[in-house]
Amino acid sequence: MKQIQNVKSLNQAADLVLALIEQKKDSKQETNSAFDSLDSQDSGQTEFGSKPGPAKDLVETSSRSLKSPLIISLDGRCASGKTTLAGLLESRLPDCVVVHLDDFFLQPDQRTPERYARPGKNVDDQRAAAEVLEPAWRGQSIVYRPFLCRTMSLQDPIDLGCPRILILEGAYSCNQDLAKYADLKIFVTISPVLQQERILKRNGPQKLKDFQDKWIPLEEKYFATLNPVSDFDLVVDLSAL
Repeated sequence: MKQIQNVKSLNQAADLVLALIEQKKDSKQETNSAFDSLDSQDSGQTEFGSKPGPAKDLVETSSRSLKSPLIISLDGRCASGKTTLAGLLESRLPDCVVVHLDDFFLQPDQRTPERYARPGKNVDDQRAAAEVLEPAWRGQSIVYRPFLCRTMSLQDPIDLGCPRILILEGAYSCNQDLAKYADLKIFVTISPVLQQERILKRNGPQKLKDFQDKWIPLEEKYFATLNPVSDFDLVVDLSAL
């Protein structure tokens, strides 16, 4: 069973994530080598024909492009430091982009009691999958339209190209419809007291009440469906920062 990592700096948290990324990159290279080996074999058959051995099984069970990026889901509690950690990772990793799930807030017509009642559905996960994760999975250019709550409208498209590493940052990034795309799943947590102190400092007293009454309960309802020490590759507690 994995232990929760209590870190004393963002750099320490980033180092833990970077170590996992290196392990995953090595694993991905081994997978690519299996495909390369298959491609180099004499082929008097169709691409997905009856070639024997592990490489055949690999091809038949995977629809993922070899050009797809390493996909990291960075989930966790609000005000825990997810966005800051994602930015630090982006600065330390070559050809890495971060997509924030804040750009996929529910649009007005999606904000229904039925949707809020479903754990992990306080986000437009279908659009995030269609515009970001599916293209990334297929090795295609990622183009998405962020939703701006201030205007309650979709903004102009952002073209991220085809990065080598994609970080999907935000609460709900490991819900049942998004987690399946992730190569690495990271959970960031914080003590409830410090969480509310940070929200008060960042958003003010009225917004803190909104978080207390609505947003934190929705998050906690979702987190209750997860098991951080078994469902995630790494759990970091940033309360000591």
